[in-house]
Amino acid sequence: MRLQRVAAILLRQFYLLRGSPARVVPMFAWVAIDIVLWGFLTRYLNSVASSGFNFVPTLLGAALLWDFLARVMMGVTMAFFEDVWSRNFLNIFATPMSISEYVAGLVLSSVVTTSVGLAVMLVLHRRRGRDASPPSSVDPDSGGHVLTGAASSGDPSAPRPEGL
Repeated sequence: MRLQRVAAILLRQFYLLRGSPARVVPMFAWVAIDIVLWGFLTRYLNSVASSGFNFVPTLLGAALLWDFLARVMMGVTMAFFEDVWSRNFLNIFATPMSISEYVAGLVLSSVVTTSVGLAVMLVLHRRRGRDASPPSSVDPDSGGHVLTGAASSGDPSAPRPEGL
């Protein structure tokens, strides 16, 4: 297997990706939809579940891994089908390229494009977490009610919210 031929398939897939916005949008859109969907599902399961087990890291991690592997598989098969549909498949094998080089190039290009989409979503998630407001304090005398503003300052003369 020659790496130059694998790099040629990778470059070809990059040119196809660069030339069509319809190929770029799903890289980000489906990952975002999956994260939102599984995020809501895990929040619901955490609200219903008994205390002690946190579903968020388990389910979101499994969903991200499953999504990553499914997108790699889908990227390889779609690239192969596009070559067949465009009748380019025979042209590729008229060259001295072997099947293993072709498949390795498709897998590598699919892993790269899927990783880009996943990296962007992780960066957006990190940025959203950094921009979130600082946590408010909890008054131990209020039965765990969250206090904000003057009531959380610890000043006994500060006005307290009603019902506390």
